[in-house]
Amino acid sequence: MSFSDLKSVMPEPRMMHESVIINDAKGQAMLLVLGGKTGPTPAASSYSSSVIGLSLAEFIKGEAITNTWQNLESMICPRANFGCQVINNKVYVFGGISSKSGHQPILANPVCERYDPLTNKWEAVDIQGALPIAAFGWTISDGKMLVVGGTDGEMLQDTVWSLDLEAGQASLLNPMENQIAMSSVFVRGDTLHSIGGYGSGGMDYSCKLG
Repeated sequence: MSFSDLKSVMPEPRMMHESVIINDAKGQAMLLVLGGKTGPTPAASSYSSSVIGLSLAEFIKGEAITNTWQNLESMICPRANFGCQVINNKVYVFGGISSKSGHQPILANPVCERYDPLTNKWEAVDIQGALPIAAFGWTISDGKMLVVGGTDGEMLQDTVWSLDLEAGQASLLNPMENQIAMSSVFVRGDTLHSIGGYGSGGMDYSCKLG
């Protein structure tokens, strides 16, 4: 595996965002960059709802990219530290922080949104049983988003959720032994792994197998 430079700089610096590839209305691959925080430095950045897209048709053909970034329909609310999944060419975003009041995070509302690239529209999606949450570890397994730990805006969490975003269903799995946020999560076989993160005692150096 090797990396290739798209040689196409985003319109503005961005962090704590998500990126996915979908097919646009013409059936061509498009890179989407969603939400996060934008600004010249972390201290001078703000939470963003903006979504930008770049056609990858030329890149896939091995040609130089001459297309420019497009401003697409913004999400309903700003969000950073969220989860993102593409299902049947629709983009789902879940959870995240939309702003802060002092040091207190304000969680994204609605909790889940869905984007249709054919109409360039976002809509709120009700996920039954799911609560607002942010700064969680997440991964995709068997078509479901697994959400591990995070914060509800006041307390760190030990919860593990399985989300069927297309069906609008949430199921609680066995919790972790500790409350933790911002861990790295992946699934290998039938085992869920949570690596690192931030707990009540500070940075976490452990590897948890569940």
